[in-house]
Amino acid sequence: MNIQLLIFLAALTTVFAACPAHWSGHRDKCYFFSRDNETFSDALILCEMLGAQYRRPASIATIDGANTQKYLANLIRHSGSNAYYIGVNDIVNEGEFVWISSGQNATYLNWGPDQPNNRWGNENCVVIRNDPGQGFDMTWSDDPCTDLNTYICEMPIINTNVDSVNYHVIKIAALYKCTNLVSLQITNNQPSKMNIQLLIFLTTLTTVFAVCPTNWSAHNDRCFFLSKDNETLAGALKLCQAIGSQYGRTASLATVDDVATQKFLENPVKQSGYNGFYIGLTDIVEEDTFVWISSGKTATYTNWGTIQPNNRYGNENCVVFRNEPGYVMTWTDDPCTDLNNYICEMAVAEIHVRHAV
Repeated sequence: MNIQLLIFLAALTTVFAACPAHWSGHRDKCYFFSRDNETFSDALILCEMLGAQYRRPASIATIDGANTQKYLANLIRHSGSNAYYIGVNDIVNEGEFVWISSGQNATYLNWGPDQPNNRWGNENCVVIRNDPGQGFDMTWSDDPCTDLNTYICEMPIINTNVDSVNYHVIKIAALYKCTNLVSLQITNNQPSKMNIQLLIFLTTLTTVFAVCPTNWSAHNDRCFFLSKDNETLAGALKLCQAIGSQYGRTASLATVDDVATQKFLENPVKQSGYNGFYIGLTDIVEEDTFVWISSGKTATYTNWGTIQPNNRYGNENCVVFRNEPGYVMTWTDDPCTDLNNYICEMAVAEIHVRHAV
């Protein structure tokens, strides 16, 4: 009976809000308009990052019809920015424009005057412009992919049909399944109290050794790595992910969510000789609401330096762990395009040694 109640309550936790706060819904997509300027590649990485916070795939926006164009144009008029990257490019084959989220050739286009013109031979990414003085009234131009522009992200609206309920049931079932020890099929049979007790008993007979690779430092259940190279936040995030994949693990920029983790990292930061490290905290979506990249959770612990965060010049949305005069082991908000060192984290590897009963 308790298991059935647990499944029922899990089903009730399904989220029915179509799009998160600060995202706009149109048909089956949610759209977010950035406040920061990025290169095309960094914008793509940041869109993916934002989607991951909501556990959804995200990319730079696809405008594949006049209705979507009209919807986004109305929002752009009220945004205060005059140029946004969208997800179409001709990087592979000049003049053949392809949507990055689907790999499909663009059949709908909305070029401005004399566009695309591939000026200087290096304009392979596309921007939607609100610049009537230059002849661009919500029309598109091809630009260099290294230009710094705001960008539009998209991700699917939450599916609220019965499949989302089934997902919760499957997840609950997985919690009650122990391979080679006890198999509890909660969708068909209620597990006995004795089986649950046996599962708990056998679990206590396993010793777990936490392991981090060479040049990584272990703290609790995580491994940390301090870089020697400088990157933008997006570049740092991508490299953390790539480094983690070398060990077959998921890695991201570090989450410093309590005093103990802050204190642990202070020593390697001091020894590194570098004065600024990106950590995985941003307020890209909503000013002054700082969210951890790896979990999507709002920060409850912070360690700001003097008069920080200050969003100086209106474009400081990423957080740096600093060791320099005035900011000794404290945090500042910086532009996400600044080049800084960075701290990666990933879960420790667990080596399970099961003792004989």
